[in-house]
Amino acid sequence: MQLDPRHLIQFATIIEEGSFSEAAEKLGTTQPALSNMVKNLEVRTGLKLLAQRRRPVVPTAIGQELAVKGQGIRSLIDEADRDTEDSKKGTVGTIRVGAPSFFCEHVLASLIVDFLRQRPKTKFDIRTGYNLELHEMVERREVDLALGPVQTDLDGRRISAMPLATFEHAIVCRAGHPILAKPEVTICDLEESSWLSHSPQSTLFQVMQSELSRLGITSLENALKSSSASALMQLLRNTDCISVLPIFSVLQELKDGRLATVDFRHELPAVPFGLIVQKHFSPTALENNFIEHVAVGLKNINRRVSAFSSSI
Repeated sequence: MQLDPRHLIQFATIIEEGSFSEAAEKLGTTQPALSNMVKNLEVRTGLKLLAQRRRPVVPTAIGQELAVKGQGIRSLIDEADRDTEDSKKGTVGTIRVGAPSFFCEHVLASLIVDFLRQRPKTKFDIRTGYNLELHEMVERREVDLALGPVQTDLDGRRISAMPLATFEHAIVCRAGHPILAKPEVTICDLEESSWLSHSPQSTLFQVMQSELSRLGITSLENALKSSSASALMQLLRNTDCISVLPIFSVLQELKDGRLATVDFRHELPAVPFGLIVQKHFSPTALENNFIEHVAVGLKNINRRVSAFSSSI
C-alpha cells in the first residue's frame, strides 16, 4: 500500500482547520471532495482516522500521526519552493571559485564577506593557484569560474577570459628603507638590493623578471622565492628586501606608512585581471550576482589606488 502524499497534506489541513468546510476553502477544493478523500484513505489503510467528523474534527491516534506526516511533507514542499525561488533570485547556492593566493588574501576574502552579508545562504568553495593552474581548474570543471590575470593567447583551450580591471604594480619596501633616502634611484641601486621574489609559476614573478630584464637587471640577490603571500609580506615589513607587488595588495600599509613605493623613473606594466570561465559559460543567477559584485569591487579598488597615487 502506498499513500498519496497529497492526501496526507489534505488530511493534515482538515485536522488543523477543525472542519471540512474551512479546509476545503483553504485548499481550493470542495467539502464533498475532502470527505470522499478521507473515506478512501480509511479504506486504503483499513483504519479509522477520525473519532469525530463534525466540527471540531477530532483524529484518532493513528489519524493524528498521519496528520503530522502530512504536515512534514507540506513543510518539505514549501522549503523546496522557497529554495527554488531563492535560486532563481540568485540568493542561494554554491560558488566554486579559483584565484591567485595574493588576490585571495588581499581582495577576494573581503569581497566574499560583503557578498555574504547580502546573500547569507551562499556557500563558497575556494581554490588557489597560479595562472596556468587556474586555467586547468576551469577546464576540468574543478571550479566554475576563476579570477586571475587575463591572457589573450587562449587559442586551442576550452576557456575564455574577460578583463574586469587593470592592476598597477610598483617596487615596494619597508618605510625607512635606505633606498628611499636616495635622491634618485638608479638601476645599479636596484641591482644591488636584496629582492623578495615570487614563485616562478606566478604572474607576479613574470612581471618582475620581465620588467627587470628589460631594464638590464639580470643578477638579483633573492632573499626568498615564496608561494606564501604571508611570508613574503612579513619579510618585506621587517627586512631591507624589496619586491614588485600589485599596489592594491599593500594599499592600506602604504596609507599607514608601514610600507613605501620606490620612486623609480621607469613605470612598471599594468596587468589586466578578470574572469576566466569555460567557453559558452552560462552563469546561474547567483554566479552572475557574484561576478557583478566582483566587478564593482575591483573598480572601487582601482579608484582607491588612483586616489592614493595622485595624492603622493
